Amino acid sequence: MCGSWYDRLASYFETVRMSIRSFLDELRESGRVRVGPPEPERACATPDLALREADGVLAEMDRDARRELAFEPPPLILPVARWAAALFQRACAFLVHREAGAGEVRAGLSRPCPEPPSPRAVYSADLVLRYLPDLAVLARARAPGDPLVGELVRIGRAWPLSSVGMPGVGPVETGDFLGDASLRQLYADRILERGDLSRLDGGLVSESLRASLGLAGELAPGVAAALAREASAAEACR
Repeated sequence: MCGSWYDRLASYFETVRMSIRSFLDELRESGRVRVGPPEPERACATPDLALREADGVLAEMDRDARRELAFEPPPLILPVARWAAALFQRACAFLVHREAGAGEVRAGLSRPCPEPPSPRAVYSADLVLRYLPDLAVLARARAPGDPLVGELVRIGRAWPLSSVGMPGVGPVETGDFLGDASLRQLYADRILERGDLSRLDGGLVSESLRASLGLAGELAPGVAAALAREASAAEACR
């Protein structure tokens, strides 16, 4: 009997590991993923061991990201990256499988990050959560008033580096990562690329945007104009 129970448990863990790994492989290679129905809330508490099959893919995503970043980014924290991968996979499952109620969606997406806010945690989570704005677009297009949309906005507010360009996020707190030169530049680059004027802050973010634009304001005319208005308003207040 013990053998039978162990076999079933091992089979379940293998299914979870393969699912996470396959999900990340598809996300990394094409941005198109396949997901099964959301697992019951108790499955969210699966020990970290069940997610470690994804470590190889997460390490590859880390290497890919580092090649694209200016300066030296923070080190990868695998438990945070695993958490973000599991969170994002469940969010995708809730988008595709619409049977879940509001309470189930909130519970399924509310498990906290295993590390306190820091540049390392922000970088590690962003390896997967950078796809959050794309998922939010799909969720809004499918059902604007769906509880999933509200949960994605909440996640985006908590992880502002990953949610640039995402409507409805509102004011964000960037102090957890702006002190890191690499993440600050990445944040500025995303704001310029996506034209997200809501992220201008009249401080360090705006200064980084001005430095990135230099004399090439035509590359992001909307941001350049907003920065000019911001500077004029600041000058008028002196």
